[in-house]
Amino acid sequence: MGNVESWPVLGKIRNAGPIESKEYHLPNNPKFNARTVTQRKARKKAFVRWMMCFLIGSLISLIYRGVSYVNEVVGDAHYEVIEDLIEDGNLAGAFFANTAIMLTLVLTAVSLVLWEPASGGSGIPEVIGFLNGVSAERLMDLTTFIAKMLGVMCAVSSGLFVGPEGPTIHIGALLGAFLLRSLVVVCKRFNIFRSLQRLKNDKDERDFVANGAAGGIAAAFHAPIGGVIFSLEEAISFFNAKLIARSYLTCAVAYYVLFFLETHSHEFDTNLFTEFQLDLSCRISYYAEDLFWFAILGALGGFLGGVFNYLVCTITKLRIKYINPLGWRRILEAVVITILTSMFVVFVPYNYPCTSASSLVKHVADNFPTFNQTGDEICVNRKTSHELFTEQ
Repeated sequence: MGNVESWPVLGKIRNAGPIESKEYHLPNNPKFNARTVTQRKARKKAFVRWMMCFLIGSLISLIYRGVSYVNEVVGDAHYEVIEDLIEDGNLAGAFFANTAIMLTLVLTAVSLVLWEPASGGSGIPEVIGFLNGVSAERLMDLTTFIAKMLGVMCAVSSGLFVGPEGPTIHIGALLGAFLLRSLVVVCKRFNIFRSLQRLKNDKDERDFVANGAAGGIAAAFHAPIGGVIFSLEEAISFFNAKLIARSYLTCAVAYYVLFFLETHSHEFDTNLFTEFQLDLSCRISYYAEDLFWFAILGALGGFLGGVFNYLVCTITKLRIKYINPLGWRRILEAVVITILTSMFVVFVPYNYPCTSASSLVKHVADNFPTFNQTGDEICVNRKTSHELFTEQ
């Protein structure tokens, strides 16, 4: 399919550009090696690569924190308006106000995707494809980077059931590619560091994209080791020990920079950086008969996960066939989902009030006599499943 513009008729949308293959094996012949491989040049390139990894990790943390801050500010203002209307008893007004705010933000995000289709979705499948040798023309362009960032801000702050984690991986990959290209352009523009000008090749671009994607994982999930494992196990097929080390540096820098940005603490305490504080003194043992229920729980989780994946694949295929090719259908889909989400967000909490945490704690205490609570730390020394069944 050719590049068909979607403006202004919102008909067939343009694709992300022609698909290209990548060559991740550098030439290996005496003439090429004589030009590129010397000890001094190798040290210079190695130093630049490590510094670039440090810079990628720092920037991805700053970007993620900036996106999160915008989402918090817009989201708080959004729900403050809805909360005031609900407290005044104006439920219909709350629904229409919430729908209007959500539609404004969601349609802005949809417009950005129509403007730059390569920014649509999480971007993870596209990044995995790039790291394995397949790339769309505009997948790593600056316009994709801008559309991705603004689209994530609008979509997440709108109140839809979406998060910034997946797009953050694509943003990290875009950041790695953009910094490499910028370095090469600057070196060529001022005719300096000729050895660094040769970093603009598929292999080096692949490495920096892998580092950026790993840093995105580390920033989004607060998991530096997880970022390295994702990059090597799930995303990339061609790697070496040096790439692993540079990926870990990127993830570690992203993690620590984000830690200090979010906690404002000079003391590294992981409890300040987790959703739930850890109490290592609280030890909950299990018994042999519990292994059966663990197995049942695992089998149930696997079954439900398989059903979920099947539904996701089926719905995705239907969307690719009937919705994605036409711009107006994408807009209609977004409007319908937004209205349904607004109905759920406004009417369900109004008719089903929240249950306080204290009542849940009391329920556990009533059913588990050995339940202990000390300050804010809760530890359950529970009975065996055999004892619970025999008591009933």
